[in-house]
Amino acid sequence: MDQPTTVDTVKQLVGDHAASLLTDDDLDRAVDQAAVADTNGRLPEDPDWEPTYEPYWAAAEAVTALAIRATTTPTLTEFTAEGATFKRRTPDWWAAAEALRSQSPLARAIRATTGGLGVIDLHTGAGYDTTAQTWPDTHVPRVIGNWT
Repeated sequence: MDQPTTVDTVKQLVGDHAASLLTDDDLDRAVDQAAVADTNGRLPEDPDWEPTYEPYWAAAEAVTALAIRATTTPTLTEFTAEGATFKRRTPDWWAAAEALRSQSPLARAIRATTGGLGVIDLHTGAGYDTTAQTWPDTHVPRVIGNWT
């Protein structure tokens, strides 16, 4: 999936409210963090790489930006006026980011092959199809980190 299509997909995945809170820079950074090997197996560092991005991972990164911003922004969540108490529930951006990331084939590949801790190597010669929602059978995922 190319960059403009990924940005549009991210906006759809996160919903209107979250999309309205994201800046163009937020979206660009999120999409950049979701770069994957293209359908020919070329990595982003390859000069012949066709820009390819994983939309669920990008959406999770975008919502993570909102979560970080929310933790550093004071918010009024409860007040009382004229004997009535009003409570405002704030979105759980961390939970949203985790849910979106779990939908990514990248996360599923990590869990399936490592139990959550391991390495994903995107350079296996097998390309990544962002519309398939699965890894090619020839792919051996490897990513460093605990992604459960």
